[in-house]
Amino acid sequence: MRATAHTHTNEGSAVTADSLTIYAIQRTANGQRIDDFDQVIDPDRLGTVDDIRDFQSPENLRHPWSARMYLWQGETRRPSWVEFLEGGFGGDPIEVAGSAQDCAVVVVRVLFRVERLYAIPFGQSGRFKIRRDIVDPRYGLRVALNLLYQGDTTTDELNTAPRVHQVESKTVAANTMRTIRQANRRTDFEDFDLNPDTDQLAGITGQPRDAALARRVRGTDSLRVARRTSFDQLGHLCRDVARAHERRDYRRRFPFVDQRQGITDPGKIASLTDLLCASLRADPAAWAFSIPGVQDYDRVAAVRVATPFGTTKDFVDPTTSDIADLVGVDDLVEHFLTIHVETIDGGGNVTDRWSMRDCLDGQIVVSGDTFLIEEGTFYQIEPDYLAQLNQDVDAIPDTSVVLPPSWCESSKGTMKEVDEGTYNERASAPADHLLLDKKTVTVPGRTSPIEVCDVLTRDRQLVHVKRKFSSSALSHLFSQGYVSAELLIDSEAFRAKVRDKIGGANPDFQKLFPEGDVVAADWEVVYAIIGPWNRESSSAKLPFFSKVNLREFRRRLRRMGFRVTLARVPVIAP
Repeated sequence: MRATAHTHTNEGSAVTADSLTIYAIQRTANGQRIDDFDQVIDPDRLGTVDDIRDFQSPENLRHPWSARMYLWQGETRRPSWVEFLEGGFGGDPIEVAGSAQDCAVVVVRVLFRVERLYAIPFGQSGRFKIRRDIVDPRYGLRVALNLLYQGDTTTDELNTAPRVHQVESKTVAANTMRTIRQANRRTDFEDFDLNPDTDQLAGITGQPRDAALARRVRGTDSLRVARRTSFDQLGHLCRDVARAHERRDYRRRFPFVDQRQGITDPGKIASLTDLLCASLRADPAAWAFSIPGVQDYDRVAAVRVATPFGTTKDFVDPTTSDIADLVGVDDLVEHFLTIHVETIDGGGNVTDRWSMRDCLDGQIVVSGDTFLIEEGTFYQIEPDYLAQLNQDVDAIPDTSVVLPPSWCESSKGTMKEVDEGTYNERASAPADHLLLDKKTVTVPGRTSPIEVCDVLTRDRQLVHVKRKFSSSALSHLFSQGYVSAELLIDSEAFRAKVRDKIGGANPDFQKLFPEGDVVAADWEVVYAIIGPWNRESSSAKLPFFSKVNLREFRRRLRRMGFRVTLARVPVIAP
């Protein structure tokens, strides 16, 4: 039952908060204008609020502002570890006070050029009450960059003072890798070794150039501000945040941040959502499942999927296909905003919560334009960046290795394309080819077995084969080719084990892996991709992140001296 709202206008509180987390709210979302306090709160949580209070600053204030507080009183819970201890020590029940997860959200309205809404959560679970689908993505990152590098656009000489404590990144390859790098003291951004071509800058923490604005800021989607703030200063703080967001200081040092532009047009979002639904319905496995943000796995006992129909299931590492099997493809598509994904701790408490849509990663190509969906937000790849990427991928030459097309065979009454193992056996049939598929070696310093290649030729060509155009599978292929080539020139132990795998029956192939040094320029790394190419270019068929990783691994291989080529292997129709 909704509480009665109370209006307060008194200011001047002596109590201060040492740091605050601020979420900027989009002005429109899902085709709807967001201008009311209540629209900021998750509808499922709005009905359970225990107290609502309104605030209006005095009318004579130079920049009037208003706010609404939403408060939820948590249930007192007995920690789960108490029962564990009682089971061992026995005797009288162990007396503990228990704890309640009280929380609140304050939504602030300020005027800075236009009216803006900001949400400030309090308590461990306050952020769960905010609608994630209306939070302005990467807003905090841009504010933090502008504060750290304030004034860069108005000076010829860049300030060289070290400012960065921590960098957060996301890399999409065979798996999605999220990384936090911390320095023991403020340092330069370059010391964090982030590659803007393959690593997405997801967050940054450091000291603003103007220390009066804050002692420290952390920018991701939200902005964490270490600044002693009284309640009556909240409006001023939010205006400072809005002002910092509008600046362009970040562009001088961080132009790559704009390689992805968030889509805000309601019509475009609606049409992309329709395409997403169609793709998800056709093939759920084509969409990667990726929980947003860095997780504290010390606190995560399970990933729980909760449906709007009252059913739940706990997983360790769910995939989109797993969830489609749980609810059915049609319900997955129809309800991906109300199917919730939750991380659960050992006591059964929810530690974080998202909609299914927030956990989908993939791409949609429309008339040559590439759109990504990540963490519930659609992004368009900046056209000039995409054009250069496509040009670089299409510039990779075709291999001279003659490889057969793939084919289909009858299996249980249906025609299916042969698997990679069967294809590799045929591809290695010529006398100057050798099958090395599934023949892995291990070397010191590497915890995983390494596959030299799928097919080796006497002309020193390492052929790596992969079927279809799955982004994760192709990224694994490109990485596999790089790792094998690097060990070929760097590790005598690797070459010795490859000779053992080849065996004495193939001395001509053994000689390709000598005890002495190997000249990379004598070798070619071939990436053979099997699929329905339909005479299309590499850039037209490969997924966006596969193209990014292919370009990056090709650059690394060429720096070592290797030749890098592609083989576009067609599939013969039955």
